[in-house]
Amino acid sequence: MVEEINVSKAEPERLGLTAPGEYALFSVIREYAQVKEEALCVRAARSMLAQLHKKKCLPEGWSANAGGRKGVSLTLQVTSWDPEFEAMQLCPVEVAEPPFLEAAVEELARALE
Repeated sequence: MVEEINVSKAEPERLGLTAPGEYALFSVIREYAQVKEEALCVRAARSMLAQLHKKKCLPEGWSANAGGRKGVSLTLQVTSWDPEFEAMQLCPVEVAEPPFLEAAVEELARALE
């Protein structure tokens, strides 16, 4: 039990996911991805967080309003359709409200606010 806790505490550093929100998003991606290749999940988490910052989707208080949450959700969805990440099937086009999005927005709200 103690060893498992130590491994999980060391995992963000081992993966190089030490920026705020990176490991939280990686955890959700790994849970929902159809392809669970660790390196791909790491790249997806970094890419999605980079897009969120680039599009300025994470201003202070973003998670407290519907518009802020919707902006984060849409950005995550569009990024998940990138050809590199498509095989993960995080947001299949035929699914109106992919469960990944709600889980990712919730986890980012906890990690970043």
